[in-house]
Amino acid sequence: MDLDYLYRNVELPPLAKVRRRFQTDSISDLAGTILETMEQSKISERLEEGSTVAVGVGSRGVHHLPEIVRAVIDWFKASKTLPFIFPAMGSHGGGTSEGQIELLKTLGVTSESAGCPILSDIDAVEIGDYQTGFGNELKVYFDSHAHGADTVFFLSRIKPHPGFTAKHESGFCKMLAIGCGKHLAAETCHRLGYQYFPEVMVGMAKVALENMPQIIGALAIVENAVHETALLECVPREKLFERDAEILDYARTCMPDLPLNQMHALVID
Repeated sequence: MDLDYLYRNVELPPLAKVRRRFQTDSISDLAGTILETMEQSKISERLEEGSTVAVGVGSRGVHHLPEIVRAVIDWFKASKTLPFIFPAMGSHGGGTSEGQIELLKTLGVTSESAGCPILSDIDAVEIGDYQTGFGNELKVYFDSHAHGADTVFFLSRIKPHPGFTAKHESGFCKMLAIGCGKHLAAETCHRLGYQYFPEVMVGMAKVALENMPQIIGALAIVENAVHETALLECVPREKLFERDAEILDYARTCMPDLPLNQMHALVID
């Protein structure tokens, strides 16, 4: 059927054919890279033989998450400590202890895959207060199992947040303020709205770090445009905020984007 008549008298705008090639560099040896960065960070100097280590794992669908978690747990075991996993995911998993274990399971993380227990308690411990710049005093919370451990470490994918743009977005600060604080922290932070999110998230994260001296660091994970692992870096506690912002800048360069800032229409083949 000849459909030329549909557009014969229509003036079409200028068209340009574009091919987008994304940055797809990735890490092939995940376990080896994790071993190397954990050693280079020197967090082992803060560990005592036989001590308990709470390892926070979030709810995001990180590629190769079971392998990454297992490598971290194996490193702590090799350091002669007793690691366990706690879900660090705010109110995800239905906001229940059992639901958060099930959510980890859907991501491939179980006690069998990780080689250690998973201890989940949706009830959090109040560890301090944050006075906002707009007159509110907010309670800061932390996972009860992690609070009772000798040492705390957590995993965090760092990437831009879809709801706001700031120096700190999805990363260490968000995990400290919300992920590790369970549903109470998520409720506290989110009810104020995204206009206050950057200030509140960072403020609560600083209170959490100050009042949880057993936090020794975190593993940063960055994925490239095709969701492969582009960066794995163990960051000690004193550099968490600094590196959170710096790694976020790098993560922005790994995100898929469009080659033009302004266009009227986009046709994807």
